[in-house]
Amino acid sequence: MARSRSLKDRVLGQYRTQSFLTRLFLWLRWRLTFFERLLACVPRQGLVVDIGCGHGLWPVALVLDAPAREVVGYDPDRRRIEQAERVAAQVPRVRFTSHWEDLASLGPTSVTVVDVLILLPPRDKERLLGWASDHLVPGGTLLLKVNGTEPRLKHWFSLMEERFMTSVGPTHATSGLHSWPVAEYVTLCQALGFEITRVERLDRWYHPQPHSLIVAEKPATPARVRRRS
Repeated sequence: MARSRSLKDRVLGQYRTQSFLTRLFLWLRWRLTFFERLLACVPRQGLVVDIGCGHGLWPVALVLDAPAREVVGYDPDRRRIEQAERVAAQVPRVRFTSHWEDLASLGPTSVTVVDVLILLPPRDKERLLGWASDHLVPGGTLLLKVNGTEPRLKHWFSLMEERFMTSVGPTHATSGLHSWPVAEYVTLCQALGFEITRVERLDRWYHPQPHSLIVAEKPATPARVRRRS
């Protein structure tokens, strides 16, 4: 436990020159996102691509947690990437981009997507996870953290929070909110050729949101991929 608290302090300390509201948002995000539990599911060496990195909190945690990781964070919001890049100037082995084409030549050992898929319509969810299937090295890891649709009260609260966050600015959603049951994400990953290695509810009764973790592996031998029509 002491190691996790120390890591939290080291990560949040990288943002000490940011505005008070940014630091408050990132502190809350750390408290509510179960980063310590997610870190244990990401290989401790190799290239990690994080999709939807925002201010870079998760990529910075990844590299400070394991020196053998290298991380590329992508987010389409250039303003957030500029904030992340200022932090990255002090953190080795992490870089950021707002240009999707910068990822085209990468062959990551891990791809992470944390609290992003709710912002994407179904076709874009499939495109993103299809990119991961195409670009991960054989045996590579896909980690998804998603908000499911059960129990309904937590789902409702999660939608209200997301609508608030997208309306006031910390989160951007150009296509609205698109909730899926956890089983639907699992089905899509399997259709794209992934082998599911872990599905876990992260929240307890006192957490207001239905957090779930999905970990999948790209087989060493490519499977037949069933793209949705």
